[in-house]
Amino acid sequence: MKGLAFSPLTDIRSFVHNYLLDENLLDVKNLQEQLDTLRHFEDLAADVRERIDSLNKIDDLDKERAANHRRRITNGYIARRARGELHSAKLRNARLKLDETRLAFHRTQSVKLARTIADLAGSEEIRSTHLAEALQYRPKLMLS
Repeated sequence: MKGLAFSPLTDIRSFVHNYLLDENLLDVKNLQEQLDTLRHFEDLAADVRERIDSLNKIDDLDKERAANHRRRITNGYIARRARGELHSAKLRNARLKLDETRLAFHRTQSVKLARTIADLAGSEEIRSTHLAEALQYRPKLMLS
């Protein structure tokens, strides 16, 4: 603090400025450089925030893509399985029809053979003995 000579105070502002405040001069150039540096880092931080937001959007899109991929795989599996079951059902039905046709064919052939055996025996009617003999001549593979 500076020494004071007694004099009436006419300007309080100049009194406080000249006698009470320290003479710490501000380095305006240094403050301007620091302010510029602060603004530069604020710009960098804003750029980093934008990049992070962009990366988060990309990550969300990738998660959605992966979920859609899993759905496509699952749906494809379900569709193939349904087609397979449909084909299996068609094959079972075709096999049943074939078995019925085969049995009907063998019955017809057995009856024809029994008629021939009855004719050779001189009988007007097909008897159970004629049918039993006809069934003996049926090939073994046709029984299955």
